[in-house]
Amino acid sequence: MKRMMILLGVVIAFWNVENFFDFRPDGTSDSELEFSATGARRWGKRRFYAKCDGIAKTLLRLSDVLGQLPDAVGLAEVEGGFALRQLTGQTVLHKLDYRIVHFESHDSRGIDCALLYRSSRLRLLEAWPEAIVAGPGDTLATRDLLCCRFTDSDGDTLGIIVVHLPSQVGGDAARPRRELALATLREQARRMGCPTVCIGDFNEEADPAQDLAPLQDLSLPLRERGVGTIRYNGVWELIDRCLVLGCRTASMGIFDDPMLCTRDGAFGGVKPLRTYSGPRHIGGLSDHFPIWAEVNY
Repeated sequence: MKRMMILLGVVIAFWNVENFFDFRPDGTSDSELEFSATGARRWGKRRFYAKCDGIAKTLLRLSDVLGQLPDAVGLAEVEGGFALRQLTGQTVLHKLDYRIVHFESHDSRGIDCALLYRSSRLRLLEAWPEAIVAGPGDTLATRDLLCCRFTDSDGDTLGIIVVHLPSQVGGDAARPRRELALATLREQARRMGCPTVCIGDFNEEADPAQDLAPLQDLSLPLRERGVGTIRYNGVWELIDRCLVLGCRTASMGIFDDPMLCTRDGAFGGVKPLRTYSGPRHIGGLSDHFPIWAEVNY
């Protein structure tokens, strides 16, 4: 376990929890044939609750390192409200004051973004899903942005946007979808009217030449060090990122806890321990490491 830090600002974490599906068959998403008790992956009650426990314990381990619980936790690849209620109500998190923000999105796989926040630290003013819209009647079948505005104990307002942008599958053909999603994110951050943290899975590493103004990308210094949140063909990639607007100070870190790792037999070193390797259940939590950001505003 790494040395405990003493943080003074608001701490926001994010984790793509990779296929955090409800185990109950309901027939409403493209992934139902895989991720249900009767599906191809035999995603049953025991495996589901083991993943809930693992996610909850990881957040507590992160708090041991940071010296405090995250004030808010963004999540990606969550199927719906049932999974979130089990996570906060049937694990060690039930002793804490985390509340849930979640909306069903337009994603074809049935996965959404969500946010947990500590009600003793933040008061929710408003929350809404922002779809990625190409034109009238043309909403992309991808994850909506999850937009929230909070006030803290000092009466200051903070915006948080949880992000899971479209993937790069399709190469150049996917680029317009991604550019539209980024443009929507920038516009929503501007409209917040307060300091704002945009945190999530961008499905792409930061590019110093890319114009994200007025947003500041906190992942750039980490990328220069060669660290990452996922490992593909033996190479670390930093696609889980945090962008801020209007914050006085802000910094980002990666929680690469040994309990989240396994040996990379093909390329050497370690990689995140995911829940499945192909069709085989191996009992990990995600192919991504969590990230965290400390902001003062």
